Amino acid sequence: MRYFLSSIILGFSTSSICAITCLPLYLPFSVSREERGRYFQVLSLFIGRFVSYSIVGALSGALGSAVSKHFIRSVSSYAIFILAALLFFRAAGIFRKEARACSFLFSITEKIRSPMLVGFLTGLNLCYPFLIAIAHAASLRSVFSGVVVFSGFFIGTSTSLLPLFLVPLLRRTQIKEWIVKFSSVMACLLALVYMAKALQVIFPQKELKPDVSSEAIQDLFPSSESVKYTTVSNLPCYIAYDSQGEIAGYAVLSTDITRDIMGYGGPIPVLLAFDGEGNILNLKVLPNKETPAYVSYIFSEDFLRSFRGKSARDTFEIGIDVDAVSGATVSLTSLVKTIKTTAQAFSTQVLNLEQEYAALGTGKILDAGNVSVILLFLLSIVVLRYFIRFRTVFLIVSFVVLGLIFHFFISITDVIKITFGMLDNPAEYPYRYLILALAFITTILFGRHYCSFICPYGALQELLYYISPLKRSVSEHLDRQLRRTKYGILFLLPVLFASTGNFIVLNFEPFGITFQSVTSLRFLAELLKYSMVTFFFILVLAGASMVLERFFCLYLCPLGALFAILSTVKIFSRRLFMRTGASCAGCVKGIPGFEAECFICGGLISSNEKKKS
Repeated sequence: MRYFLSSIILGFSTSSICAITCLPLYLPFSVSREERGRYFQVLSLFIGRFVSYSIVGALSGALGSAVSKHFIRSVSSYAIFILAALLFFRAAGIFRKEARACSFLFSITEKIRSPMLVGFLTGLNLCYPFLIAIAHAASLRSVFSGVVVFSGFFIGTSTSLLPLFLVPLLRRTQIKEWIVKFSSVMACLLALVYMAKALQVIFPQKELKPDVSSEAIQDLFPSSESVKYTTVSNLPCYIAYDSQGEIAGYAVLSTDITRDIMGYGGPIPVLLAFDGEGNILNLKVLPNKETPAYVSYIFSEDFLRSFRGKSARDTFEIGIDVDAVSGATVSLTSLVKTIKTTAQAFSTQVLNLEQEYAALGTGKILDAGNVSVILLFLLSIVVLRYFIRFRTVFLIVSFVVLGLIFHFFISITDVIKITFGMLDNPAEYPYRYLILALAFITTILFGRHYCSFICPYGALQELLYYISPLKRSVSEHLDRQLRRTKYGILFLLPVLFASTGNFIVLNFEPFGITFQSVTSLRFLAELLKYSMVTFFFILVLAGASMVLERFFCLYLCPLGALFAILSTVKIFSRRLFMRTGASCAGCVKGIPGFEAECFICGGLISSNEKKKS
């Protein structure tokens, strides 16, 4: 079913192009006869198109089944990745070239009188999505699966064709333009998903079991005489014995239980020691991929000591049972959940303690931060519509509340996790998914709304530029070329992540590090200790923001690139939000033909435009 649904979306991403291409060929058949004959001819067109797609799908599946599974999987993955990359850059407006056989088919089909034959031939349009569908069908190595994929692709590509004939309202130019924009956005997003799936095949990640040394076990049970490795109720564990041969305790590796619990850099392996009643005697965090500057304290002996004596019966509520550590929210939540889940599994499987366990607490501090974000999202819409002149005041509020107090930001890591199918459980993190949904919805409605109002780092950059005496401008040509950089970064980050399997490569964004350095001397000391390069990086970005307005947002932010792509839909025009007496000079020009990079400022002309005018 998921292959069928993904193929529908893939087809929809190119449906507007199909409509533009095929409409001149289909119109003569839809208007040449009386109503009944017209609808029959339209139906014949779609039947011919469906037959063409079904044959291509069947041949693709048959080709895949005729060669070795490894070969076709490898070749199709590389093909899907390359084609999806081309589709992404084409749909994002980075370049305009398209691989299609439309012009050749047009010259043939315009002379044919049979609607079914015209539909059949126009179904052989070799555009990027069509080629992706071929590679996808071949990778499934089944004639039936190939037909299923192209059946979904047919439905998707036909969505813009069928209403054009049957619904007169869609002759309105505005609605046609909206369909084109929306399908381009869907193409970009789906291209990222297909690239992610292909990369997972091209760069398969081996699951490396954490190395548990005898020294680590001895550290957990310093007074034990011997340790035996065994399996109890299908759970691998270590049993420590004292000098009398009695059981002194048990040790369990968390990754044998909690492989799907992710920190910021992936799973956090923890070795836990328990007594015979399920209480934690000791614990040790094993090597992991978290950023040292963020987690040095929560992985320290002083912090981990607070878990001793607890069991699965405790709530482990952050801020009450466990100290809330500012700046390490994701890693801390993952660590606490890992310990809680491991303790529960050990008590149930090894000790056979059947009881009701307290739910994992998330902590009131985290809830307050998320509620503040949601409220500011709603308030920002009111400001946008009725009080746009107070936008600078709102940016100050965003910077103070979201940046300095709650250290909130949406990261490209969130998007990468979704793209690679590494979602956390929405039932356990409802606020996070609601906030992401708000960011995407407001972007589609108004343009780069999150970037313009909510993002505390964007607010910091704009405020720094506002008070800076170092303002400079760059030429329009250089500005447009530099803006392409962030789209390249958005494209490269999934590739780097897939090839390394390491979330650390995604730590490109300076959001959390900047605000933590400002508000925590301890964090700043850890940052200087572990990563001087990162420290100088955030200083350079801050300095650049004082010279060029929103330097990181405009030229380097991969999340900004994604929101700019979403902004191509932008249902409400920016002219609705103009300040009284102001005029928009297009100060945020964007790359050629891609005005969606505009930040909604209400017609505030930047110093660059003032200088030009």
